[in-house]
This record gives sequence, C-alpha cells and structure tokens, in this order.
Amino acid sequence: MENLQTITSEFYASLDSRNWSAVERLVTPDFVASVGDRSPMGLAEWRQQLEAFHEGFPDGHHVIDEYVVGDDAVVTRCRFQGTHTGAFQQIAPTGRSVSVGVIHIDHFEGGTISQHFGQLNMLGLLNQLGPAGG
Repeated sequence: MENLQTITSEFYASLDSRNWSAVERLVTPDFVASVGDRSPMGLAEWRQQLEAFHEGFPDGHHVIDEYVVGDDAVVTRCRFQGTHTGAFQQIAPTGRSVSVGVIHIDHFEGGTISQHFGQLNMLGLLNQLGPAGG
C-alpha cells in the first residue's frame, strides 16, 4: 500500500490542477465530501462546487503546511492561496490575492480516499476581498 501522505499530496495537487481523472483514481466509487456546514455530497456535486470556487480564483492552490498521518486517515493543515480574478459568490473580481487557513481530514479504504472533510476560513477569505466581500 502506498504511503497515505503521498496519496494525499497527489490528491491535492490533482484538485489544484483540476485533473479530474487523477482525482477519480484516488477516491473510492462511493466517495463522500463534507465541506463546512454543507450536506455530504458525492464527487460529482463536490466537483461542481470546486469548479465554481476556481472560477473566482483560477490560480488557486493549496500550500501544505503539515500532514498528520494515522492508520487510515490524514489530517492536512494548509492554506488556500489565489488571486480573485473571476466572479465569486456574486462578488465581482477584485484582483486581490488571498491566503486563508484550511483543515482537511481524509479517510482511506484500501489505499484510496473514501471520505473528505474540509473546513476553510470563509470569513477570512471574504474579509481579504474587502468591503464588497465582507
């Protein structure tokens, strides 16, 4: 079995580059994502939300600060960084750079990710976009 940290690193790199075939290879068929206080969703619905997010921040990417690896889970402490050059949640592009904290917990089954839990500092993100975003 591959190292869970290596798989997790590849997962976030694939999300950042929008390499959906690689993402699909790294998750179980019944993968579930839970983000913030939203209801759990499958990969197709989560992909739609991520694509909408990336419309606002086309250069957005994860900067990993720390991995905490367990027997069947990896906690990732990171930052989402990008430039607001597209519409985001009805906020016109500001051209501002953002960097906000994110915590992810990814659970594994048989070397693939079965569950993803994510929490991004949305208030911090909106505050960085300025008065129109906050």
